[in-house]
Amino acid sequence: MKFLIKYSSEIALKSDRTKRRLMHILYTNLKEALKELDFQLRKEWFGMVVDAPPQALNILRRVFGIEIISPVEEVQFESLEELLERGREICIGKVNGKRFAVRSTRTGKHDFSSRDVERQLGALLVKAGKVDLTNPEITCYVEIKGQRAFIYTEKIRGEGGFPLGSEGRVLALLSGGIDSAVAVWYAYRMGLDVDFLFFDLGGEQREIALKMARFLKETWGYGSRGEFIHVPFQKVVAQIMNVRPSYRNLMLKYAFYRVSERIAQERKLDAILTGESIGQVSTQTLKNLSLLDRSTNTLIIRPLAAMRKSEIIEMARRIGTFDMSYRGKEYCAISKKNVETHGSMEKLLLEKEKMDWSVVENLKPRILPLKQEKTEEITPEDLYERTIIDLREGGREIPGAVKMTLEKAVSSFSEWDKSRRYLIVCEKGMKSALLEEMMRDAGFDVISMSENRFFQTFRDSNT
Repeated sequence: MKFLIKYSSEIALKSDRTKRRLMHILYTNLKEALKELDFQLRKEWFGMVVDAPPQALNILRRVFGIEIISPVEEVQFESLEELLERGREICIGKVNGKRFAVRSTRTGKHDFSSRDVERQLGALLVKAGKVDLTNPEITCYVEIKGQRAFIYTEKIRGEGGFPLGSEGRVLALLSGGIDSAVAVWYAYRMGLDVDFLFFDLGGEQREIALKMARFLKETWGYGSRGEFIHVPFQKVVAQIMNVRPSYRNLMLKYAFYRVSERIAQERKLDAILTGESIGQVSTQTLKNLSLLDRSTNTLIIRPLAAMRKSEIIEMARRIGTFDMSYRGKEYCAISKKNVETHGSMEKLLLEKEKMDWSVVENLKPRILPLKQEKTEEITPEDLYERTIIDLREGGREIPGAVKMTLEKAVSSFSEWDKSRRYLIVCEKGMKSALLEEMMRDAGFDVISMSENRFFQTFRDSNT
């Protein structure tokens, strides 16, 4: 099956030199996208022609730089009569019983005009359907290029944009939530390749973020060389607990930006990409975003800045990331109440002095493969043998568990019995992971998990 591909306006309107560069990148990305299929790919000045199985269409629709995809018949002809006969053969079954129109364009020297093709082919097809030039149900397109013609009846929209990788590479802060994945998609469409940066606050978000990064790269990132960079951040969170509660969220974002800038510089990347949108949460008020921008000299790109949450969710559904997204509250392990929405740099820097900043400077990022890692198997018997510390604010009761807040646990665990084995449970696994990290450093035998995983372990043991 042949497909005629039309370049996006971002390519078509460029100078000849730039257009050739973008066409070459698109050509390379298409070969990467179709590598699992038996295909042939041909460059043309007006587009590209792909000869591939029908399932290639779903792939072509996800390659950035393509505006229109049309399943076509490519016809060689010597005379107008031969062209018209081939046009009749191709189109007559599709116009049967329908209102139709014929549209023709022509490049080259011929003894007929585009208007001649439209009138005469329409006359041959009128026996099967009814001509309607204003509101046709089917349009037969005839694009004539010298002694060749491309005949088709469908124009399927591609995603447009620049070919991925044509505008450089950025560092994307991927949280595993709804917004950051959509921001990556827009970066791809801007022609940006993306390295994923995940700050691990504990819990199950790393698995979600890995799954999401893999999906984005495999489904939309044809031609991408992006990697997944994992930064363990629990010890930084422990330091941020020394900051006044109203500034903890801001301090966490400030630390994110500072570490991101360092990694971007090491990888020679010119910008940081985030899923921030004005006014969405406490750290994303205009005042706080402005404050955070001043904490780095690196360009911050925010594709979603002026989008409403409903628009972002709609986009996440369309690109396929919504169902896998984490949908918890913003940084619930740090601060929930009385958060600062109009912070000042002076106060932020004063709060920074309460932290051991060397913990931030000495972080060791590592590259993780873009695939799911197996979760450590924990048996119900192992859980029964442990002292359970329940950090949740509510929820289903855990018999025998000691219930307390994270703040109380952090301030008191040093007095607990080290001969015991502990299990920490919280809503999403983030608070419990933070406490686990601190207790392990102090020599405790401790594991942590979210309440979903905790109760799932018991359910599986009873089935």
